[in-house]
Amino acid sequence: ATVDVESLKKGWNMIDFETPYIIPDNSQGFYLGYSILQDGKSAGPALLTDGGADTFYYQAGNEAWIDRSEDYTLCLEGMVYGNKLPKYNVALENVEPQKVFIISDGNLRCVASMRNRGTLNVTSLDFKVEVENSIEPVVGHAECEIPFGEVQDVSFTVCPELISVPESCNVKVTAVSVNGNPDEDVTDNEASASFMVLEDALPRTVALEEFTTERCPNCPAAATKLHNILQDPKYSESIAAVCHHSGFHYDWLTTEFDKEYEWFYTGPSVFAPGMMLDRTPTAETNSAVFFPATEEMLREEIDKRLAMPSLVSVNVSAEKEADGNVLNVNVDGRIIGDRDEDLYVTVLLVENNVEAKKQAGAGTGYMHQHVNRAVNSTWGEMPVWEGNEYHYECSFTLDPDWNYDNMEIVALTGKHDSSDATACVVENADRLPLGNSFVNGIMRDGEKEITGYYDLTGCRMENKPNDGFYIVVYSDGTSRKIMAK
Repeated sequence: ATVDVESLKKGWNMIDFETPYIIPDNSQGFYLGYSILQDGKSAGPALLTDGGADTFYYQAGNEAWIDRSEDYTLCLEGMVYGNKLPKYNVALENVEPQKVFIISDGNLRCVASMRNRGTLNVTSLDFKVEVENSIEPVVGHAECEIPFGEVQDVSFTVCPELISVPESCNVKVTAVSVNGNPDEDVTDNEASASFMVLEDALPRTVALEEFTTERCPNCPAAATKLHNILQDPKYSESIAAVCHHSGFHYDWLTTEFDKEYEWFYTGPSVFAPGMMLDRTPTAETNSAVFFPATEEMLREEIDKRLAMPSLVSVNVSAEKEADGNVLNVNVDGRIIGDRDEDLYVTVLLVENNVEAKKQAGAGTGYMHQHVNRAVNSTWGEMPVWEGNEYHYECSFTLDPDWNYDNMEIVALTGKHDSSDATACVVENADRLPLGNSFVNGIMRDGEKEITGYYDLTGCRMENKPNDGFYIVVYSDGTSRKIMAK
């Protein structure tokens, strides 16, 4: 539309386009503005200098459009009308179900990438989920807040009933309603994916790594939160804790690999107290390291990780050589699915009840727990594979200054991507207390009543084995790995 200056009046001027404008399918956007043919006497367009997002696109002659929004804001308001703009219209761009569906659990969590193409904000979505080999489709529901034009990931959980137990299943997800109303364009509402199926998952132990130092006055409070959680029977056997004395200055307990682990901080600075759970980013941050604001928050994050089924098992055992100075460690496990050649094993020796020299924020008698003493390799080493089972061995020379009775082994199995600190997920972990229960390389049962013996895959054994490794479960609900010789 072209308008003569003489026909414009002060205030709003309504201008209709003379012919419809068709937006191409491959268009990267639609921009509404105006151009001016100046005769050397006319003033330029009015501009504000405070700036604003997408407020001034400038084109001089035949040059490309330039976004000058950081410098100026154009005093122009565009209003677009149409007869076919839908109120309720979403596009399902992608769907990702959880990698493994555990039949004994029954829950299948899906994450769908949704684009809002309707004029109203999307506040709720309903999905029809058709799982191959299931009795009938199931319905998923998600609450959300998606403005027009934006894409967001929404999650929902369904409980399909499978007729049999296949190795994998295909799933088709269809968005069927928006805010309780039918979608007005269903041509872009479907997406498909697949997932593995297991009757039961492998048990998971979460690797909890804390960054702390004696110069950190807030670290004792974080240590108290962790202590309370580890005293809870719900978590006592499902968390392997390690403390890195780094993140906020260093102290006499800092090791070189503690310093190297500061690489996991992806933000502008390092801090303490900080924590990592299986080295995965939490929902609140893109960094694997987060601040443990409250004990409740920490429990929630641990619960989320424990709810994720593991495809890798980790079993650590050890034997002390006769001279008493060398500890030989074995890590065994298996993987469900294809062998992962990029899997690494990290073995750490940690010590508990180490008396502090001068802990900020705490009085006298403060004791450090889960102190790093040694590691096989900062980023882990590759194990040896036989089919879908792996084995790894390493040895440690014990320092006479360490209190062996207060030590334990922590083994982590997972990924390491040297280019991405958020892609180093710990797939599973295991811990083995040493000390008084570990005599001449043989674990003692102690004085508790034993309620059962299990092999390292979790299957119950009829009798106590005479050799090899096994698990003892006691009457108080605790368990211990045993090596018989």
